[in-house]
Amino acid sequence: MLKKLKPLLLDDTLYIALLLILVGLGSFSLGKMSASTVKMSPPTATLNLSPVVPAAEIKPLVTDSASTESSVSSSLAVIGPVITHNFVASKSGTKYHKLNCGGAKQIKDTNKIFFTTEDEARSAGYTRAANCTF
Repeated sequence: MLKKLKPLLLDDTLYIALLLILVGLGSFSLGKMSASTVKMSPPTATLNLSPVVPAAEIKPLVTDSASTESSVSSSLAVIGPVITHNFVASKSGTKYHKLNCGGAKQIKDTNKIFFTTEDEARSAGYTRAANCTF
C-alpha cells in the first residue's frame, strides 16, 4: 500500500492542492472562532436632569410647618426626565445610524449628534444609512 501512496505524495500538484485545502479549512475555522465572541447589547445614552441645588439646601420662604414639609417633599420629588437616544449622526455627515451600527462607532465623539427617533433625525436633514439594519 505504501508503494501506491509514495508516487502520489511525491507529485507536487497533489501536495499543493492538499496544502491549500488544509490552509483554507484552518483559516475558516479561525475566522469562525473569532466571530463567535459574546454579543453585547447596544449602548444607550441617558441624560438625567436633577436639581442643581440639593434639596437639603433649599430653604422654604413660608415658616408654617405644614407648608414647609410639603415644599421640601415636593422639591425632593423633582427629578428630570430620562432621555434615551437611539440614533446618532455626524455633524458633517448626511446619514444617521443606530447606536450599535458599525458606522456609528466610526464617528468621533466630538462630532456625534444624538436623536431619540428616526423622525427627529429625518427632520434634521439626515437620511438612513444603508449599512445599518433597522
